[in-house]
Amino acid sequence: MGIGKGIKQLRKEAGFSLRSLAELVGMPHDTIHKIENDKLKQGPRLKTIIQIGTKGGFDMHRLAHYAFNLHQPEETGERQEDLKAILDALSKLSPTQRARIIGRIEGWLERDAEGGGAQDKTQDTQAGYG
Repeated sequence: MGIGKGIKQLRKEAGFSLRSLAELVGMPHDTIHKIENDKLKQGPRLKTIIQIGTKGGFDMHRLAHYAFNLHQPEETGERQEDLKAILDALSKLSPTQRARIIGRIEGWLERDAEGGGAQDKTQDTQAGYG
């Protein structure tokens, strides 16, 4: 199950209508509709997923599971623990720190999609990230 269907499932389990979740999260209901039905060209941004999950009171571990398509039981062991550790660490940061980290991750993903992964490794090593 992808992120859109996962958000829809969590929303319904929580008893939210599309409009009530949109109002709670602070975004147009048609945006939530597009996310749930995978109608966005590039999918929702990570900060949007976090905003929906946090303000909707959703289980962030399940949401991360949907976001990363960890639908095969054998894939969930170590990755699920990694995701839990990442989400726990993010929850301890200030909004500014979270935004910086999310921006960095999104930058990595965009560059990887464009074939720039090797350059990022060099820059990360120089910056002391590994």
